[in-house]
Amino acid sequence: MNDTIEIMPWPDKSFFSGDLEFPEEAAEKPIILDCTEADYHRIRAFSSSYLKSLVDSTPHHALTPVKENDAMKVGTGFECLVEEAFQLPETEAHDLMGKQRLHNRFKFQDRCCVKPPDLHKGEGARARAAEWRERNKGKTELSMEQLMTCTEMVKSAMQNSGWRRHLRGSWQTVILWVEDGLPMKAMIDHQYVQMNKFVLIDVKTIAAASAEEHQFSKRVANLQYDLQAAHYLTGAARMWGEDRVAAWIWLVMEQKAPHGSAVYAADDEMLATGFAQREKAIKNLKQFILSANVVSGYPVYTTHDQLLSPPKFHSFRHQLEEIDG
Repeated sequence: MNDTIEIMPWPDKSFFSGDLEFPEEAAEKPIILDCTEADYHRIRAFSSSYLKSLVDSTPHHALTPVKENDAMKVGTGFECLVEEAFQLPETEAHDLMGKQRLHNRFKFQDRCCVKPPDLHKGEGARARAAEWRERNKGKTELSMEQLMTCTEMVKSAMQNSGWRRHLRGSWQTVILWVEDGLPMKAMIDHQYVQMNKFVLIDVKTIAAASAEEHQFSKRVANLQYDLQAAHYLTGAARMWGEDRVAAWIWLVMEQKAPHGSAVYAADDEMLATGFAQREKAIKNLKQFILSANVVSGYPVYTTHDQLLSPPKFHSFRHQLEEIDG
């Protein structure tokens, strides 16, 4: 790294799951990096997903791989298809610097594969299945039924005028920056410029609940989507200037029928909560880096007899206050 940049102590590589070094030019100033999504995840920097774990847990938790379930598979397939559906024509496609931008019109084929229904049937099925899996190694595997679900979700998105209004810019913009001596990264699903200000878009699919306002608000809190918004807004403000970032928008789609869709903008209180959580996560991360130096073994929370008190909502005093009130 550049010796003129105060980035000490730079986190040990054990804090990261990736194997690609953080670009030196990003230590000088925030940059937009043209890279694939796979390479983005390999960059040694802290993402919003990492910071979510640091609010109440440790780097050990942040580094624990998440196994892809059916809901995640459908979400990935839908995001690929909806990006292709709302892609700008090549003649209109350009990035925010006015340069020509190449759009991947085969995003689904690059990231996903559809499992043939007869893959494990007939003579030579085992060898045929092994060859198919090797050929599609690293891709998200969808069944034909899941593909049909993704298609219905895209049809719903196309019929929502709010989705059509917002999805008119650039997809998957990667921003890298250094903040308080820590390497940061963000991949914004979608962004466009309106009246010289940036509108940031995050596409969310939900499997277990409705996309109506009350349900999604609870989901934002439970899954810390507000922290993610704060992280991405921070990267955008570092890149383009705080006065040029206009809004944070969630485009929400139900995975189950009737595949309802919604458009939500985060209000000031929602964002303030996200920024507060992010600040706590960064504080915790710094403490881990300074005290542990490396991430190894198993997390140890205490080695002595720590006196444990009940959380406030469960305390005897709180119960009395509820009765008296």
